[in-house]
Amino acid sequence: WSQPFTLGALMQKNIMQFKDDIQRISTEATQESVLEEMLSKVKASWAEAEFQLANFKEQKDVYILTGVDDVQAMLDESMMTIGTILASRYVGGIRGEVEKMETALKTLQSVLDEWLAVQKNWMYLEPIFSAPDIQRQLPAEAKMFADVDKGLKNVLKKVSENPNCMRVGGLPGQADIFSSWNMTLENTQKQL
Repeated sequence: WSQPFTLGALMQKNIMQFKDDIQRISTEATQESVLEEMLSKVKASWAEAEFQLANFKEQKDVYILTGVDDVQAMLDESMMTIGTILASRYVGGIRGEVEKMETALKTLQSVLDEWLAVQKNWMYLEPIFSAPDIQRQLPAEAKMFADVDKGLKNVLKKVSENPNCMRVGGLPGQADIFSSWNMTLENTQKQL
């Protein structure tokens, strides 16, 4: 292209015959940019999101998850945004990235659901199995509880050191671990 790039030069090359294509491409690029911005905001919010923990019954290095409503509201909002992006006909260029974020959010939701169920059961059983007489009367159940207790405390200690929601929620198999612990705690509770 030896001529200067001006509107006049474009008009001489009959650019107007491509008017519809130019408008279509421009609209697609603009809409895709809007979707990229929406996705970027979701990613940025989760890069900073952290779980809140509190000490359980004033015990040192024994934590419970608190402030879950904020994380849940953020999850709900993010899933709606991701759904909106995926429903757009302009998502094509970023679909893979959006689906990856959707999977991460669904995994986090699954982990959070299982975690809260474990925490609820653990908080109910912890004072029961802290009693030495119960430990003597139900040694098998006390051992099952102790195994979950140790694992849960270990996870919560790690979360206290790095509470980023996506890091914790994205650990491979974490939802399955919590689910397994939950089944153990439910079975233990049935033996009481």
